Amino acid sequence: MLMARKLNYGVIQGMCKYAEETEIPGIFALWVAVSTVGATLGRNVYLDQGFFQVHPNTYIVLIANSACCRKSTSIGMANDFLSNVFPKVNMFSQKMTPEALIGTLSGVNLDDNQTTVIHSAVGIAIADELSTLIDKNSFASGMIALLTSLYDSKDFEYTTRGRGKEPIKNPCLSILGGSTIHWIKEAIPEVAIGGGFTSRVIFVYKDKMEKLVPWPFMSEENKILRQDIIHDLNEIAKMRGPFGISKEAKDLYEHEYRNFYSTSPLLNDEYTSGYANRRNFTLLKLAMIVSAASSDKRVIDVEDLALAIKMLSKVEVDVPMVVKSITSKEVGNIFEQIIKFMQQRKVVSRADLIRQYRHRMPSNELQIMLDTLEEEQVIRREISDGYINYIFIKV
Repeated sequence: MLMARKLNYGVIQGMCKYAEETEIPGIFALWVAVSTVGATLGRNVYLDQGFFQVHPNTYIVLIANSACCRKSTSIGMANDFLSNVFPKVNMFSQKMTPEALIGTLSGVNLDDNQTTVIHSAVGIAIADELSTLIDKNSFASGMIALLTSLYDSKDFEYTTRGRGKEPIKNPCLSILGGSTIHWIKEAIPEVAIGGGFTSRVIFVYKDKMEKLVPWPFMSEENKILRQDIIHDLNEIAKMRGPFGISKEAKDLYEHEYRNFYSTSPLLNDEYTSGYANRRNFTLLKLAMIVSAASSDKRVIDVEDLALAIKMLSKVEVDVPMVVKSITSKEVGNIFEQIIKFMQQRKVVSRADLIRQYRHRMPSNELQIMLDTLEEEQVIRREISDGYINYIFIKV
């Protein structure tokens, strides 16, 4: 039986407030909260779209430089709260084969010799280093294909090496991971970026620390807030059945749907078009999560959808840059490094740039890159007292 919620502003806002006393960036706290609520709901609720159902599972990857922006701390917050939800949320973080993943999600031992019908495969993979789940062998092993199928929450057959076809029913997997641009570039082939698995991922990017907290501590207010969040997550775990959508929210959704397809540049890039064409489903998943985070009514209202649009639009600003970085060649990587260096320094002499990148390329090749950036109006060249300086203009 559902009980009254403790937080009238909802679990997502509660988790963001809880993280304020730490070095966790606000945007990481927000999406960790989204993942936490979605995993708590699991496959228990859905939005019926006639020919198919949309479930509130998400694949969220936090991206920042190594040892930067507290990716692991952020993800650990989700682990902490989900560990206090009952019945237990099926969580795992260890490296495993595709067969072992199916077994972990379903609780079925796939070492048996006879084919088994998997009646449920629900859970969340939590990996502060996404390489725990995916590595350069994941395509050959079939892991990427399996993760793609599990995300869609539709029944399917999985072919094992020794057991033949395993019917998988009622799947619903969430992923919350952390990574760097470099690791994703090394682990996922360029040909796989844009479609399949990556089109289902929400990349949340942060490039620098948001705040410094040299001596974090748990305030009495946060101790109470933690218990309130745990209480409300346990109420969320009791929710069952279909979600509805108000007329006003449906009207807004239809407007957003048409507007996005008419104006979004994400649709015109081969590497982002896959995500863009799935964006409407991602938006509905997010709207369900936003609604469930603060209410048991199982109705998406216009405020829920408006907030979901705002949240998704904010991370989408960085999607082209993230994908461009993942797919760039070595010369592209150096271009990005020069831009970031210039952006930080604002004005840099040609001599300083040569010293900075002399271990990567000769000065004549660097000059070609600088000339290219100048033509693209990213930087501007000025000559003062016989010295050449470059001034950063824009990204």
